[in-house]
Amino acid sequence: MRYTIRHYTDYRYAKPVDQAQNQLRMLLRDTPNQHCLSYGVRVTPKPHWSRMHRDALGNKFLYLEADKPHKRFKIFVRHDVEVTPPAAIDPAQTPAWETLHDLHRSGTLDESDAMHGFPSLMIPVNPTLATLAKPHFTAGRPVLEAALALNTAINRDFTFDPQATSVASPVVEVLRGRRGVCQDFSHVMIAALRSMGLMARYVSGYIETLPPPGKPRLVGADASHAWVSLWCGPDVGWQDLDPTNNSQPSGQHITTAWGRDYNDVIPLNGVVSGGGGQTKLSIRVDVMRHDTQQFQSQSQSQY
Repeated sequence: MRYTIRHYTDYRYAKPVDQAQNQLRMLLRDTPNQHCLSYGVRVTPKPHWSRMHRDALGNKFLYLEADKPHKRFKIFVRHDVEVTPPAAIDPAQTPAWETLHDLHRSGTLDESDAMHGFPSLMIPVNPTLATLAKPHFTAGRPVLEAALALNTAINRDFTFDPQATSVASPVVEVLRGRRGVCQDFSHVMIAALRSMGLMARYVSGYIETLPPPGKPRLVGADASHAWVSLWCGPDVGWQDLDPTNNSQPSGQHITTAWGRDYNDVIPLNGVVSGGGGQTKLSIRVDVMRHDTQQFQSQSQSQY
């Protein structure tokens, strides 16, 4: 499946920003099931200096510096990407979760993988979170089978509510309130998996949203998304799970970056001098599959 993704970000400041330094993490990864065919980035005002980098986890990021006063900062990122659904894995044939727990504790695994089994800035150790996982991780149960049961439980017991949390909401607070968004549900699931001694990482990206039958696709209605990837052993590798939708990603999820938690994959972060303290932010995302209707002309009408 081929997709075109358009991501618009628009900052409006109360007063002029004199200088800005930003890291942009909106550039897609290449993976065994995903190949970026082309991409483009347009920034207004044009930065006086920029450079592409990769972080320690292999994610692409673009470093930008702007030195001209501005009250509006706009970023438009466009990708054409090809996604192949991953091969089906029988959850019952994956290793017992205790085997992977012991492998992680052995200290023999690659450091870039093993780091995803330890606490991180936004996912600290907390015994309360183990209680979420333990009913599903019974003795000898195959790891992916247990994780899918946990995936279903989070989807069933937590309510999607964009007003309930912020990007900085602690995992324990989300667990207590049982409300939040995809970032929160992913953090909760990762915390529960790590509490069982397993390696799980936070994945950011996009998901194709389909309109109801007979209804036109709405331009700008798609959104950034987050889900979980669990290490299921050296033969199975990393397997993605989406607690927000109670699914295993299969062709409609498009990966931007992954890390220990959201803090590793923030789409845009940096520092500014000026701005007046009050910022209005608007974000629009379009994810279009190429065998569906074409983008309406107004997709770029404001940019």
